[in-house]
Amino acid sequence: SELAMGNGQLDPQFEATASQELGPVDWERVRGLVDETNPGRTIQRLPAKARWMAVSLVKRHTPLRRLVSRNTRHLLREYVQRGLLQANVPDRDPRLVWIPMRDEERALYERIEEYITHFYRKYEDERKGLGFVMTVYRRRLTSSFYAVQQSLKRRLAFLRGQADPSTGSPPRVLAVAGQALGLVEDDVEQEELSLDVDEWDLADRTLFREEITYVEDFVHALGLLGGHGSKVERLLKDMNEAFRQRDTVIVFTQYTDTMDFLREQLRQSYGPQVACYSGRGGERWDGVMWVPVNKEEIKNAFREGKEIKILLCTEAASEGLNLQTCGVLINYDMPWNPMRVEQRIGRVDRIEQRYEEVWIRNYFYEDTVEARVYQALSRRIDWFQDVVGPLQPILARVGRTIQMLAMVPEAERQEALRAELERIQAELDNVQAGLDLDEWVGQAEGSVVLDTPVTLPELAAALTTAPTLQVYFRPHETIEDAFWLKHDGREVAVTFDPATFDDYPNTLQLLTFGNPLLQSLLEQIPALAEDKGAEGRVLRLKTETPLPRVAYYTLDADGQPRRLDRLADVRAALEAHAPAGEWSEESVETARCNLRSLVEAEWESIGHAQSQLEQAQRSALEARAARLLLDAALVELALGQQPDLFGQETYPGAFEEAAVIGLKRHGYPWAPLLKTAHSHIQSPHPTDPFFVEIQNEPADRLRRRFEVLTQRAKRLLEEWRNRRLLHAKNS
Repeated sequence: SELAMGNGQLDPQFEATASQELGPVDWERVRGLVDETNPGRTIQRLPAKARWMAVSLVKRHTPLRRLVSRNTRHLLREYVQRGLLQANVPDRDPRLVWIPMRDEERALYERIEEYITHFYRKYEDERKGLGFVMTVYRRRLTSSFYAVQQSLKRRLAFLRGQADPSTGSPPRVLAVAGQALGLVEDDVEQEELSLDVDEWDLADRTLFREEITYVEDFVHALGLLGGHGSKVERLLKDMNEAFRQRDTVIVFTQYTDTMDFLREQLRQSYGPQVACYSGRGGERWDGVMWVPVNKEEIKNAFREGKEIKILLCTEAASEGLNLQTCGVLINYDMPWNPMRVEQRIGRVDRIEQRYEEVWIRNYFYEDTVEARVYQALSRRIDWFQDVVGPLQPILARVGRTIQMLAMVPEAERQEALRAELERIQAELDNVQAGLDLDEWVGQAEGSVVLDTPVTLPELAAALTTAPTLQVYFRPHETIEDAFWLKHDGREVAVTFDPATFDDYPNTLQLLTFGNPLLQSLLEQIPALAEDKGAEGRVLRLKTETPLPRVAYYTLDADGQPRRLDRLADVRAALEAHAPAGEWSEESVETARCNLRSLVEAEWESIGHAQSQLEQAQRSALEARAARLLLDAALVELALGQQPDLFGQETYPGAFEEAAVIGLKRHGYPWAPLLKTAHSHIQSPHPTDPFFVEIQNEPADRLRRRFEVLTQRAKRLLEEWRNRRLLHAKNS
């Protein structure tokens, strides 16, 4: 939808080449895509060469090239090759590890899995969404027998209406997306829940009586398994091998229950060298018990690798934790969504990684659903060899596939697995037609590293020694390269050094460009007039309109003004033995003209970028509105397939654009939303994934879905109105 250039014309050279290669008929079909309401379908119908040309045209003119900047691993390695980046950008050595279960483990695993799938179907048949809790226990079974044991203990207490065995308090009922579940927060993955699942009354527990006997039996059997299971033995073996060549190991798991289990197993061999990092904070063994410790202390001790050699982490560490001194990462359990594994790996696969190669070991219980899916796809995918790039949209759906298969009874699973793998394989075959951001942005081509006008060390030196500002700073008592900054009647701990901030992210703020603290500080500096400093060596000019800007100039060997772009250049000019010449009125006016032209060009660029951003935001809102309209129409079509003899409402019966346009009969918010998204309206289709999901739902649930969509439509219209008001105000 954005093929045209800023002047409204296509690139003439590209247009001439394309027209000659395709011929006038096919070229007009390609150009006609600009006005298509469903260009994707039209592209699929084009001849191969015309389709390639259409995609090339979109790539050439996509707003991604103007609005997106990506620093990928490929780009960073290119910087290293050019000599622009001196830091190490490591390679990866990832391996999928298949762990066979012992006979007693396998027997119990299969019994628990059968229990989970049985009650999942039972509760889903009772009411849609009621069986979700079983998917939580199935995930925990993937993690460790101890984790599922703890969950089933809580489940048993919940079913009986007793106190939580881990806390002694009444069973905690966690409200999630309108549904009450007997779970702790560690169990719930919010993004994977529907926003409008049914509410149900837990006061009547007769529905769950059959389940109690099963859970009692499993809790007892799990207690008889003992500690050192097959997975723990493999972990100890791999860590012993790793410590022959590496100093530290990080172990990830999804659940704090599994982490607590592992720390007791590892403490027996490694003692106080084991530490934990989770949502509870940091924890260390003091020789008697596990004690809470500041997360920063844990992280820094682990990075030093002297006192702490093993760091056990939950998902709480998968973002914002930089551990480039560690070269070994073990995923004790594998999230169903592979993209989460990528987040974990990002903790060690970082610029300035100590080792040339990071070792990644991913554990699976052999011959489980998760293992079968990962193993089957490993023939096509180099799992976690690199950031997955164009495969992201496909891999993000792998989690849904595993969840679906895990809830299918064993007798039906093989056929379901075959069908799902065929579908994913087909998507992999067509991946070249998808959106590869690296390719579309084209960021690597001609990329340059820009030199900053003021480095952070220069900024620190200037602000902490300037007569006007140095009174606001005093050195931090315990952290080197940190300061206490007086601000709004209080003191804030800050640093100008990124490495120090990385060591103490919860204690310090990084005082750099973009931090409001810095802006507030700079506003304390009295305004200076234009002047010629240091006996005329440097001319300082400023302007207030259309943007407040300051520039510095010196005279070159020919007596012409030369702008100084870096603080280091200004200092060099001030320290020069003698000026190259004297500033005349003519040379000063030349410098002023240069500054005016620079500021006007910057202002024009800002306006152009703002216009493009507003257009992109409008397009995004229109696309969201079109999808809401389509979903609402699909709900009504599903209702239309369930005729109500006594109902007053008439629903559409045909999958055509009229089903969407017919929403205007409801008035607000659908009528104005149709006007908002008139150019993006799509015709509904019975194969739409949303319709496939809802078509067999009962009428009362479908009506609730429509109510939820109506509320979303109202919020979207309000967002649209606010954007228009903001745009009018800015204009």
